[in-house]
Amino acid sequence: MSSRLEMSSDSSLRSLRACEFILVLSWPVFISRCRSSMAARASSYLRAARSCPADQRSAITLKSTSVGSFGHFPRVMDSHPTFLRVGLSKYGESFFSKKDINEGEVVFEAEPIAWVPIKKWRPNVCWECFRYTWAKNMPACSHCKYFRFCSEECKSAAQFRHERECAAQARMVTLIKKENKSSDSVPEEDDALLHLLVSLFVEIKHQRTRHHTLAGETGQMGESSVAGGLREKQTHSSHSSAAAAVATQPDTPSTQSPPDFLSPAAPSLIPPTLVPLYAMVTNRAHFPPDHVESMRRVAALVARVLPGTDVEEIIDMICREECNSFGYRDSSGELFAYAMLPTASKFNHSCAPNIIKQAHGRTYRFLATCAIPIDTECCISYAPVEDSLRERTAHLQGFLFTCECPRCVSERREQS
Repeated sequence: MSSRLEMSSDSSLRSLRACEFILVLSWPVFISRCRSSMAARASSYLRAARSCPADQRSAITLKSTSVGSFGHFPRVMDSHPTFLRVGLSKYGESFFSKKDINEGEVVFEAEPIAWVPIKKWRPNVCWECFRYTWAKNMPACSHCKYFRFCSEECKSAAQFRHERECAAQARMVTLIKKENKSSDSVPEEDDALLHLLVSLFVEIKHQRTRHHTLAGETGQMGESSVAGGLREKQTHSSHSSAAAAVATQPDTPSTQSPPDFLSPAAPSLIPPTLVPLYAMVTNRAHFPPDHVESMRRVAALVARVLPGTDVEEIIDMICREECNSFGYRDSSGELFAYAMLPTASKFNHSCAPNIIKQAHGRTYRFLATCAIPIDTECCISYAPVEDSLRERTAHLQGFLFTCECPRCVSERREQS
């Protein structure tokens, strides 16, 4: 009897060790399946976000996490949805407080869809984390001569976007050098704009391609078209109306091959992650004709680097950039980079703002400067608040409007 027990014990021990051995061998497979499950859940979350009512996804920000063959899988997520809602002010759509907000609370965060260090400071700025150093020049990518990183960590974090943009940015660097040797030299401010547009349209193509592929995998193309491509046909383009236009498109099977995502027809292929970008007002009709012609020259250079890109769409994007871009400054106030943050463009202007913006790396945080009651419009200042009325007015002309906030009205009354 005891020998049988010993044999049974030995058999159990061998079985236990065999199970342990199998578990060790199968652990990597388990982890891989978990990652696949996470990717599937992210895909499901994105599809769910697309089907949300427009008013529930009006204040969104773009984040990304490394998933699957796409490198960076865009994820649509609310940024502090308990604080802000989108409503109508006398200047169009704007952010309003959804609840009472305390002074100092972070009410919104936003990541840029495209960003660029200014040429003068490019050797001193890390493209990934926006670390700014006076001490040394950061080494540039050996191929494109454009991307610079302060560390291997930043280089690794930017790997997928760097790989997507590297060849196009290299062509732009070569083209700018060629133009500068001719009679038509490229101004320094246009140098940064050209690189920003290349980055933006490469990302647009990537988002459209990813969206088309994802829709093909699920057998649906829920956002296959947006009437008019959200172009200037919408005289007052709005975030929520654009989102509603996307959400109401019929589902049709996607059996065709991927289209040319930079063709003139491509603006009708707008995935949800790009809706805030195309919903921004261009104000193209308000720009002087000679300025539009200068935009056209810039757009033509971008089209040479990215063949098939619609020049008119590039001009519209330049107009959006001029009216909606955000600057990044060092501790001394020196502008060293700027970016496009479509979701943050809903903040209207006031010379006496109740919201201030702070850059943390590339991320912009928006904080309450005072206690804000519910249903109050949340505004930032597009001009330095310490400037005089004349200086602020001149600065805001670049945004194509004259401020009529209570502070400006009061100061004009005092001067008259």
